This record gives sequence, structure tokens and C-alpha cells, in this order.
Amino acid sequence: MQQWLHDHPLVSYLIILVLSVYIFNNVFRAGRMPFLKEVFLYIFMAAGAWLLWILQHDRLPIVPILGGAAVAVLLVQIRRRMAAGNRGAGVPGEKRDGGDAEGAKNEGGAVKPEDEALAANGEETGKTANPETDRA
Repeated sequence: MQQWLHDHPLVSYLIILVLSVYIFNNVFRAGRMPFLKEVFLYIFMAAGAWLLWILQHDRLPIVPILGGAAVAVLLVQIRRRMAAGNRGAGVPGEKRDGGDAEGAKNEGGAVKPEDEALAANGEETGKTANPETDRA
């Protein structure tokens, strides 16, 4: 593969440029920039890809390294999307700690009426979650 990339310099430059842009956009980019800044960004990325192409042409494995980095970025994106999909699988309005988004739950899982009334007025209950410590 290294010999083929050495024999086809334009193809190897384009591969380096595309992989560099893909990695940059998925790892370092926080949001959209103004048009002129994006133009300058891609000009500098093309110059950086040219420097990487020189190293590739001198028989350093730049394309395989960028390919491995692109695969790693893709795996992180897939894992992030799968984790985001699993997060939304719970019951709507229910927190992960078992409490309801509207108020505290009693042992049976239902919202306590006094807590529901206090929550409607915007007041705190002031009670602890453990009935053993409430005896004082």
C-alpha cells in the first residue's frame, strides 16, 4: 500500500486532506464559524495536509495513521450515540435515583399527598428520606 501511495501522489494528498478534515471536524470543532474564518481554516488545513503528504512521500505511514485515527473517532461517535439512545429509554419524568420529577415517592412508589401539595406551592418538605431518623 505504501508503494501504491508513493506512486499516486495526488490520491495520497487527497486522502490525507479528507481524513484530516474529518478528524478535525469531529474532534475539535465546537460550532460553526464565520465564512471567512472557515476559508482560512481550510487553507491552513490544506497546507498542513501538504506537509503530511511530504512525510508520506518520504515513506512515513501517514495515511494508515490518519485512517486509524478516523476509525477511532468513528467508534467514539457510535458509542456516544448508543449511550445517548440508552439514556432516553427510561420512563418520562422519572429521575435515575428512583424519585419522581414532581415530588418525593413513598415506599410504594406513589407521590406523597403532602409532598405534592407542598411542591405545588413551591415549598420544601423538610423531611428526611429515612423514617428511622424522623422519630426525634
